[in-house]
Amino acid sequence: MKCCSHCRQIKPLESFPLYKKARDGRNSWCKACQSEASRARNAAKRQQKQEAAAVVEEPPAGVAVEPEKTCVQCEKSKPLGEFGPYAGTLDRHDFLCNSCRGRTEEKKAARATAGARGAATRRMNARGRK
Repeated sequence: MKCCSHCRQIKPLESFPLYKKARDGRNSWCKACQSEASRARNAAKRQQKQEAAAVVEEPPAGVAVEPEKTCVQCEKSKPLGEFGPYAGTLDRHDFLCNSCRGRTEEKKAARATAGARGAATRRMNARGRK
């Protein structure tokens, strides 16, 4: 016999689900209280999802609205057409807009050429040329 910590009723040990971490190997809430709490929690989640879906406004009839995405770098919300393809994201679009991606690529190219020039200069200086 065990007392449920939720409803405070004394019930047989079989009324409590198994729980390895507990001292006696059983959960502190009986199966009835646990299932009731689970139902209430799931109903609340379902209600929240329904309310969130109801908040989304539908565009006017006949007007095509392109989905938008926010660029991580410039933090501007732009249409998905402004983002290149990228398989690593859920929406299959890049996380940087095309203009930010272009600036990033320019910086990479500048660093690569500067590094190559720097290495050539170091080699020439090592040989005694200037």
